[in-house]
Amino acid sequence: MTRLEKSILKTLAFFDLNQRALELDEIWQFLYRTRASKIQVLIGLQNLEKNGKISKKNEKYFLAGRGRVVVAEPEKEKLLVERWKKVERFSKIFRHLPFVQNVSVIGSLATGASSEGSDINLFIIARKHRTWLAKIFVMITLEIFGQNKNRWYRAGKFSVDYVLDEGDLDLAKRQFKKDNYSTYALANLTPVLDRGGYKKLLAANLWIQREFPNWQIKEVNSTSSCYTPLEKFILSKFGQAVWDLIKKLKRVKIWWDYFKNKSHEAEQKLIKYRIEVKRREYHHKWHKIVEKIVR
Repeated sequence: MTRLEKSILKTLAFFDLNQRALELDEIWQFLYRTRASKIQVLIGLQNLEKNGKISKKNEKYFLAGRGRVVVAEPEKEKLLVERWKKVERFSKIFRHLPFVQNVSVIGSLATGASSEGSDINLFIIARKHRTWLAKIFVMITLEIFGQNKNRWYRAGKFSVDYVLDEGDLDLAKRQFKKDNYSTYALANLTPVLDRGGYKKLLAANLWIQREFPNWQIKEVNSTSSCYTPLEKFILSKFGQAVWDLIKKLKRVKIWWDYFKNKSHEAEQKLIKYRIEVKRREYHHKWHKIVEKIVR
């Protein structure tokens, strides 16, 4: 078995964990640590199919004996379309929020693996030193519309997984590097609102090109990064005075300090823990599949 064929199997194995079959273009783009042309990938696929390692149906490839991932796709496609329409509606609201430089979908919806019980994971880039404010406005907006994931119900609702400062976008330090789960998550990250944050994110994480040499940067329609009316108000002398007055109110200050320091810190630790668990879970399962099929 050639190195290319092994890479193809490793790529299909990862997406098999998400119950997904892949088209030729997708396999080529997410080919694991191997640079190749689409023709070379197609020849590799034909060889693997001939040797009984993979199967093909409806122009989609999957590991041999895993045809159920194709059978389930019509229902999944309908769900994906509905969820992306929902994201598009809310992106029109997010563009009016202050200090938000980028809103992207990450996780199961971005990888095409969303199920009935899945939530919609958001990755947000905020203006420098305005991370907490950006998060507050996004969370309040989602709460107003009853679309913020909570402990009782998460299916189809939004989950704000990451809010990063545009001046600190190196994901390697957040353990995105050297594990296939997080690397695929970044590669599938899909911007729905951008004011220049997406390019900054990619510039800070050039290592992704080593993991996926054929990966293509998504085309994004970026809008102006000029301050929104609400940002201008908050940053004005009058706005700062109003904001400082609100924070000085005793009851508000107690809650402000709690959520900013205690709750936010605990939340970040919980997110990091969950990511670590999921990384290890995917890495273990992926290796078990790879060991069986790559010989």
